[in-house]
Amino acid sequence: MLPQPPPMEAPPLLEPKRVKVFGVLHIVFGAMGILGSLMYFVMAVGMVPLMNFVLKSAAKEAGPSDPAAKAVIQSLEAMTTMISESLPSYWLGGLTGLVVAILILTAGIQLVKRRKNAVASSNRYSYCSIVFRIINVGVYFVVVMPAMNRYYGAMDGLSGPGMAGGPGGGGFNMVQFQQMLGVGGAVVGSVLALVYPILALVMLGKPEVKDYLSKHGT
Repeated sequence: MLPQPPPMEAPPLLEPKRVKVFGVLHIVFGAMGILGSLMYFVMAVGMVPLMNFVLKSAAKEAGPSDPAAKAVIQSLEAMTTMISESLPSYWLGGLTGLVVAILILTAGIQLVKRRKNAVASSNRYSYCSIVFRIINVGVYFVVVMPAMNRYYGAMDGLSGPGMAGGPGGGGFNMVQFQQMLGVGGAVVGSVLALVYPILALVMLGKPEVKDYLSKHGT
């Protein structure tokens, strides 16, 4: 009887490039997210005191019968009010951004180190990022946009009727223009912000990624 050849070993399973690519991207975006969250907290804590300081300085410099200085002070007061009314969005943005940044940073490190639970960790980031983004958009429409509308309405009133397309001018109202910019920016920014977590959810959910990490992950 002829000797049987030894059984052929299966070729080694190659690491999908997307594991390392998404790992590095996760780490970069996580670091940027932490910095962005800190900026939100700085704005939430410091913007109103800064505006109050500017208001006091402007009031000291303004003459008692200077209409231009009075208009500047009224515009600063309207801006301070808008910022104060928008503070909940700053705190929420900072907190949710910090949570998402920690999740994506953790997932990125696990992907680079080829941890078995790296995909699950990345999926956790993606789901939280999507949910938090929807919440933040809702807060923008409920809290920030009305505050901005009141501010631009006050500014439109200071400019006088008929000026810059204001009420009575028959043109395009500046408040309406700012509303369009605000809504458009919120929608476009939110759509762009959702692209990456959805892409990570799809690309890292491929069977070859899960198979590789389950067999060769640490």
